Amino acid sequence: MRRSVSILAQEMNPLIFYGKPALKARTGRWRSASLLLVNQGLIALAFSGVEANLVLFSKLVLKQTNVEAASTFSIWMGTTYFFSLIGAFLSDSYLGRYLTCIIFQFVFIIGLVVSAMVSNDLLSLVNTRPLKFWKETLAILCSFAQRDEWTMLCDTLALKLMGAGNTEVATLCYICAGNIDKTVEI
Repeated sequence: MRRSVSILAQEMNPLIFYGKPALKARTGRWRSASLLLVNQGLIALAFSGVEANLVLFSKLVLKQTNVEAASTFSIWMGTTYFFSLIGAFLSDSYLGRYLTCIIFQFVFIIGLVVSAMVSNDLLSLVNTRPLKFWKETLAILCSFAQRDEWTMLCDTLALKLMGAGNTEVATLCYICAGNIDKTVEI
């Protein structure tokens, strides 16, 4: 049975919005592009920060020579651009740009958390993580914090929680830090 031309045109039209044709005056424009622009701006900022510190990290933490650090940097850059191509292919072929942005934003956040754990920069992790993830942050501290920084990290998390008005959880963090004076004050 032959379908009508208008049904085929409607099925092929990429501008369908909730089952109806998208009106150009009400959809698209800068409002929908703002998510992509903000997301891309934040990714570019984080990427340039990681890019600037990668060679220093390789030399100081991993104790690599200049040649090894440059090679690590080149491999990292090549891998980054290769996975950008894979993301573009997935976006165009299967997922769509918004779903791809959301999925890879979570992948990016996981990468930053792993990077903070590897470089042992747990203070920035405590300062930047949202407070609703305090349990996960405390678990990361329990797993990866060194003995000499444990008290300071737990106190920092507790101070952030106190500032947000979550005194019960802040008390738990003070107890974990061994800060009895602050625990008694609450």
